[in-house]
Amino acid sequence: FTRVYVMLQNSLEKAHVLQTGLQTPVLVGIPDSSHLEKIFLRTKNHLQKDRINANFHIECLTFKELQSKLANGSIDLVVTCGFDADSYDSPDFVVTSIPVGGYFAYMDRQNPLSQKESIRMEDLKSSPFLVVSPLFTPTYEKLVLELCRRAGFHPLISRYVSSPNAFICNFDTGQEVFLADMYMRESENPALARVPILETDSSMIFIRRKVTENPYLSFLYEKIIEYWNQS
Repeated sequence: FTRVYVMLQNSLEKAHVLQTGLQTPVLVGIPDSSHLEKIFLRTKNHLQKDRINANFHIECLTFKELQSKLANGSIDLVVTCGFDADSYDSPDFVVTSIPVGGYFAYMDRQNPLSQKESIRMEDLKSSPFLVVSPLFTPTYEKLVLELCRRAGFHPLISRYVSSPNAFICNFDTGQEVFLADMYMRESENPALARVPILETDSSMIFIRRKVTENPYLSFLYEKIIEYWNQS
């Protein structure tokens, strides 16, 4: 029933677009825990400055919703964190990965590590970690476990949360840390310290379905990739 409803809703939107003479909308999905301006609005503004006309409809969704809605055709394009690439390992998708620097340890400003200019993963060996529950985003826990494994230790996970948005609410002792890139929604929150973690690599991934009803989508996809490669 839900899929039929979504298809009907999309058809009504497209009919409205045709009546008004606008470009067919491109439905873009981004994580609801991401920094909207950094992850897509800057890209949108860049395209407009280059006179590339596109009618974007942006949806902020959970990681699981992004994958399922792209698969069922509810959205056309996903821009999300590289650690979630395994969720899009399908012959039905076109996936492009672009490096965007390293990861950061986010923490309370009273944490002694917050005074450092940079750290290594091994510096977090005794830190309690906040981690998104694998029930909601299994690939995030895999990221944390792998980074810690490479540094020679197993993380002390103090709490699982349902969303990255809940990290900042769960500094119970002030010593907790969580890992994220610079595109996280709270990345510029003055209540948080953000310390670069040396020798870590983060990326953004861009995903679209190979088969699409929108002939303009492939062109826009390549232009978005081009912009990010130049940034």
